[in-house]
Amino acid sequence: FAHMLKEKLTDAHIYSINERYSQNAMDEIVGNDVWVISSPLYVDGLPAQAVAWLERAARAVKKNICVYCVINCGFFEGEQTKTAMRMVQCFCKSCGIDYLGGIGIGSGGVTPAMLRFPIRLHPLRALDNELTRMARLMSKRIYMGERFMSMGYSARIYKLMAETSFKITGRKNRVKI
Repeated sequence: FAHMLKEKLTDAHIYSINERYSQNAMDEIVGNDVWVISSPLYVDGLPAQAVAWLERAARAVKKNICVYCVINCGFFEGEQTKTAMRMVQCFCKSCGIDYLGGIGIGSGGVTPAMLRFPIRLHPLRALDNELTRMARLMSKRIYMGERFMSMGYSARIYKLMAETSFKITGRKNRVKI
């Protein structure tokens, strides 16, 4: 979802923690005043890769940074991301920097397939509105609180979409279903 947020910001850079950074790259990242930590949920928290990156960043962080987060989970309910948000909040507190809230997104397992369609036509419209709100608050460094959302369809539809997606992926990987 970082790319959706980037479209709403005039001066933003996206860095992936999947890449290994030199010290110069880390200096550039920590040199930014506003961060958005975007991560998937893994066993109710941040993945080990994200935690390792935060630990490395903590050694280089300057004090005039504010942090927002966007956490995506495969569970239907966005509230499942609370623990991961607490991890980001604890990181900020330990570094003496400002945690300004974030968005916990449920139904993430089927959301990427929906990105092929125009935002105005499907349930991602609510997410787009939240990201627009976040971008507006980020530009002023204002606390946004924590917002938890599920996509605009029922849990039954989500389950059907997820099961269908699993079957398609299984067939592509030659798994008998």
